[in-house]
Amino acid sequence: IIRLDQPGSRVLQADIRAYREAARRQVAGTPDEPTIDALLDSSVYADTFPAFDQMLVDELGDVWLRKYRWFDIGTAHAWTVFDPAGRYLGEIRTPPRLEIHQIGADFLLGRMSSESGLEAVYLWKLEKPGAAAVSGASQS
Repeated sequence: IIRLDQPGSRVLQADIRAYREAARRQVAGTPDEPTIDALLDSSVYADTFPAFDQMLVDELGDVWLRKYRWFDIGTAHAWTVFDPAGRYLGEIRTPPRLEIHQIGADFLLGRMSSESGLEAVYLWKLEKPGAAAVSGASQS
């Protein structure tokens, strides 16, 4: 069991309005367009956002939890890392478009696509100085 004392971000009326507008744009011109307002009006919205939106386990058994973001704003993703016993190791930031495929004992392997659709595979060296901390990823 891993516990991190972190307050949840409150869901604001502005967040609900943004969601409703995005849902309307998504169904515009589809057969669902006439019923979207009724569906949105009957929806129940959470009071807080989740703390994390993705979980990975690396080859050493360390648990990587990606901090939740309501919108992808094109900035680095923040990960909180715990060892297999649940001890906090530190924070890692990864590029916004990185799709992680493997986390080894001393490397991170992933794929990224540019806005124009060009794809590349990246390999970063991970430096873990000890059980007390994890350093950021550096490209190799």
